[in-house]
Amino acid sequence: MANILDKFGKTIVGKRESAADYTPVLSPSGDFSRITNINAIINCYNTILMTPTGTYDHDPTFGCDLYKYIFSPIDDSTMRALKRIIIDQLLMYESRANIVSLNIYPLPGAKKGFSIDLVVSYNDQTESLNVTIDDSYIVR
Repeated sequence: MANILDKFGKTIVGKRESAADYTPVLSPSGDFSRITNINAIINCYNTILMTPTGTYDHDPTFGCDLYKYIFSPIDDSTMRALKRIIIDQLLMYESRANIVSLNIYPLPGAKKGFSIDLVVSYNDQTESLNVTIDDSYIVR
């Protein structure tokens, strides 16, 4: 049994110099697809941003409480608070990548919420992530 766990930890999940993860995407070979490098980092960042703090099993500090700011005015103080929360949580749980830029925009029209544009670099690869947090995020 230990040999199977060692193999999983050393070859399947990834190594310190190579990020790897699994994502629940339907594929011909099964229900999960292996993603590596920058795609694994982006998947991890998306999970952190979309998970409310206190809802992740066995880790009550995992996630971001971005939903608390949906109905807040998007002013300088809110922008600073959001950026601080996002950067702190991302760096706490995934420190292998560098955040190149982080921009937050209010949603157009009368929609409540905001959009997060994040550019990330990892091992000479750069990728962007866009996350929208709006009132549909809140379960009624």
